[in-house]
Amino acid sequence: MGRFLLSDPNLTPNQRAAIARQNKPKEHWLPWIGRKVTKASTAGALPKKFKSGKRINTIKGVVVHQQMTAHCDYTVWAFTFEEDESYVACHSVEEFDSMSEKTSAWIKTELKTLYETASKSF
Repeated sequence: MGRFLLSDPNLTPNQRAAIARQNKPKEHWLPWIGRKVTKASTAGALPKKFKSGKRINTIKGVVVHQQMTAHCDYTVWAFTFEEDESYVACHSVEEFDSMSEKTSAWIKTELKTLYETASKSF
């Protein structure tokens, strides 16, 4: 992983967009405490599981993401969770909305997988 320096004039537009998502003050993330979140994923894809084994976790707090911050000249914040002792970069999660089209798509995918697995066992 390279270093992401705000002062680097050679950053690509995608790198600048990534920095814009990451480089937010801690106060920006504090209102998320108590919210249910999933790891960010593309539409229709199942979000990755948290260390708890669940796809949905509840935010407990905000801490410095030491590994990511070591590669930047700004602080990258991470959420901690009630369900386990893991932490995930704040910009890498999205609020869980049980009514969203994206959530419906991955629930359908999960149900299809469960059905296919169960069908094979008969």
